[in-house]
Amino acid sequence: MTFRLYLDRFEGELAVLLLEEKGTIKEILLPRDLLPPGTGEGEVMRCTLERDREETERMRAEIENLRSEMKNQRSEM
Repeated sequence: MTFRLYLDRFEGELAVLLLEEKGTIKEILLPRDLLPPGTGEGEVMRCTLERDREETERMRAEIENLRSEMKNQRSEM
């Protein structure tokens, strides 16, 4: 999914980006250092979001392992 964001302003270390969706403008806050170098107020950027299924599965497995460890620790008390 790709969409456009308008860099409205900076507030300290945060970038205030505007996203128009179905006639409504929404603000998105991102750390300033995540923007491409040299990006300034008033610029339009394309943003692409994609799912990372491999990382999702890795994280799910890690969380499940942690839950199992916690459950085992409680049962040993």
